[in-house]
Amino acid sequence: MMLSFETPFGRPLQWAQVAMVSDPGDSHELNDDRCLVLTSQDLGDSIAPPMDEFMLCLLADGATGSTFGPRPAFEYGGESPKQAGWRASQLAQSAFVERFLDSPEIDIMDRLKDGLRAADRVLADSAEGTLSTTLVALFLSADGTAYAASIGDSVLLVLPPRRSTPGERRLKKLGYEDSTSVGSGETTLQSVDEGDLIEQWWPNKEGGTNTRLSPGTHLVLLSDGISDNLAGETIDQLLRRHPLDRATAALPVRTRARRLQAQKRDGGSTQQLGLDNMSAIVVRFDGFRRPATRHTSPPVDDATLICLQGTHGGPRQDAGGTFGLICMVSHEHDRPRTSALLRYFLESEHVAEIPERLAAGWQRATAQGSPPRLAIVAVDEQGVSHTFTAGGAQVERAS
Repeated sequence: MMLSFETPFGRPLQWAQVAMVSDPGDSHELNDDRCLVLTSQDLGDSIAPPMDEFMLCLLADGATGSTFGPRPAFEYGGESPKQAGWRASQLAQSAFVERFLDSPEIDIMDRLKDGLRAADRVLADSAEGTLSTTLVALFLSADGTAYAASIGDSVLLVLPPRRSTPGERRLKKLGYEDSTSVGSGETTLQSVDEGDLIEQWWPNKEGGTNTRLSPGTHLVLLSDGISDNLAGETIDQLLRRHPLDRATAALPVRTRARRLQAQKRDGGSTQQLGLDNMSAIVVRFDGFRRPATRHTSPPVDDATLICLQGTHGGPRQDAGGTFGLICMVSHEHDRPRTSALLRYFLESEHVAEIPERLAAGWQRATAQGSPPRLAIVAVDEQGVSHTFTAGGAQVERAS
């Protein structure tokens, strides 16, 4: 699935391409992986770089051992499920998004770490049950500023556009720690070295002078269903030989083929391959190219355009899919936060329909202070769109 929103203000990303894929595999009843991409674009000149135009990619792989308690906080379609890996991914990402957007930190890495701490606290303190997940986060701005942070063994691969030197040929990999997880509560413990718990990356971390990405760089976020079975060089070859959407869709297909070959070679079953959930978010940074004319109809000088797109699992095998949301929010009243609304929208999947979720999220947003002026279009997994407006904003549909 390509990130391909079109808005009256143009594409949210003029400077990068993004695709994502999620495959349940065959060893788990539910898909516990979750992909999420958030883009934010200042439509005026109110926000300084790199936060004026950026994307945030989050990939979570809920732990199979996550379970609900005897009385879950919600019933899903009249059911009280026991397996909760998908819920751990959902809660971790929603808490991360809210904290990252609200963080007072100026340094981007500090914002990412704030998000991971918030996700860890939410799961560790959850009354819903025993919840844990991996979480890898990537921040990328229009000017090439990039940072990543991770807890757990979900992976970020960095594939440079040129591979001429030994250093460039060595793939950068974030996400080695399989003994840590979001939900352990360790980010709150003074006895734990945060540097050992939260892995960090930025361009040329090893000592280079250029701290921004080169155009043509690929960044690949992977759950271990793919990264444990597919070599980085194979992923690199796919991305060099095929368009981004085809290469991304091929990742679980190629993983399944590799596992099948291994099973045949070793005399194992070719019917049950034992494949974990397989998910990926693939980004290609093309470099910022400002369009000759900026699409502003009508002109908007004091607003931010926020887009969400993602994949999600759920409490049943047939639950989950893809979703999207476009939100334009004003900066009035000292740029009131929409983060509480977005958090509730993300964490309330399978609990209510989109209109009810947006209304409840709006109540949370207004509880934070002066109500924002905003307009939202959300699309569910069936492709049905829903609108929500407040503060006098409007959504006009194209004929």
